[in-house]
Amino acid sequence: AQCSSSVDTTTKRRRAVIKMAVRVAVVGAGPAGLCAARHTQAAGMSCTVFEQSGDVGGTWQYTDCVGTDAYGIPIHTSMYRDLRINVPKDVVMFPGIPHKNTEDSYLTSEEILEYLHNYADMFNLRALCKFNHYVKRISREGGEWLVTVIDLPNNEERTYKFDALFICNGLNNKPMTAYIKGAENFVGSSMHSHDYRKPEPFAGQRVLIVGGGASALDLTNHISKFADKVTFRPPRDKRQCTIEDHFQLQDESSNN
Repeated sequence: AQCSSSVDTTTKRRRAVIKMAVRVAVVGAGPAGLCAARHTQAAGMSCTVFEQSGDVGGTWQYTDCVGTDAYGIPIHTSMYRDLRINVPKDVVMFPGIPHKNTEDSYLTSEEILEYLHNYADMFNLRALCKFNHYVKRISREGGEWLVTVIDLPNNEERTYKFDALFICNGLNNKPMTAYIKGAENFVGSSMHSHDYRKPEPFAGQRVLIVGGGASALDLTNHISKFADKVTFRPPRDKRQCTIEDHFQLQDESSNN
């Protein structure tokens, strides 16, 4: 009986917290942000989604642009043109809302983006979004969340107050470049996979891809169809390498 009383008290306390948290901010209109917006709206809360781009989809949005956008904000997405998901589509979906493509298991990025657009339309989530709004600062004051955003088209800054906050701006949107001794002396072009978009610009070139993860493997496959030669250099160990260490493998590798 004592345990039952404790559970009832906890349940009442949780309900009280939910009832008070009527103003909810969501940062990002990608998959997580859309899901958060849908369920907070369904619970009767007031929800506002701040999205720095012009539409929903988050990192699944493709753009040829790299570096910064028209407003000088770093490009968030790492999406490249020919990407397919590397897990079955059944684990890249919201419960009870299947993909339209029932034949293929590994979908294209365009199909994933279409799925997210349909999800947003299904629950009228775009009506909750403030697009082209860049979140500049978030702070806590007097039991409230203060979210300062920049309305990019109008170049106006404004601070909103909320009772609850979801941070849904994604993972790995800021590229991390490994230090390679001597790389500053390399006279060719170099880029992080975050800025890769399509393989055609590498036609006729000799390309070195450093890394052993999913992106490195996928880019090796795509670029090898156009480049004169591709060297795939997975990390051997955690010791520091030099630029000479990487390029000495060029004679050992070729296109596959």
